Amino acid sequence: MTPKIKLSASKAKVTLPGRKQVYRLYRPDTGAAFADVIALADETVGGHPLTVVNSDPLSTHKQVTLTDYVARPLLRPVMSDDGHVNVFDVQRRSRGWLGELPQPVLRLVNPDTYHVYLAPQLAALQTSMLQELRG
Repeated sequence: MTPKIKLSASKAKVTLPGRKQVYRLYRPDTGAAFADVIALADETVGGHPLTVVNSDPLSTHKQVTLTDYVARPLLRPVMSDDGHVNVFDVQRRSRGWLGELPQPVLRLVNPDTYHVYLAPQLAALQTSMLQELRG
C-alpha cells in the first residue's frame, strides 16, 4: 500500500498517511489512561521511552518524551471471516474505551485536555510527505 496524504490550508485538516494503529497509554501504578498515541500499523509502541509529537497543530509543546507507561492497542478487525460485523461487540468495546477516560475529560463544560500524540515514524512520514508535496 502506498501512503497518501491530503493537503489543506488549515493544519487541522491535513490527514495522517498510511495504515495506522492507536495505542492507549496507562500509568503502571494506577492503571489510569492518560494519553493515546497514533502510530503506523507496523510501528511498535511500548516498553521503552518514546519521544512523540503532539497531534494538536496549535500546540506550543511539539515533542514530549513519555516514560513509565503501559501501551495497549485499541484498533482491532471488526469484520468476521464471513463478512459480517457484530455491531453490538463494536458498541460494547467503544463504551469500555470511553469509560477508561478520566472524568474531567468527559465534562461537557470546560473539559480537561486528553493528549493525543503521533508516534515518531508516523510524524516523520507525514512531515516528509508534506515537504515533498510543497516543494
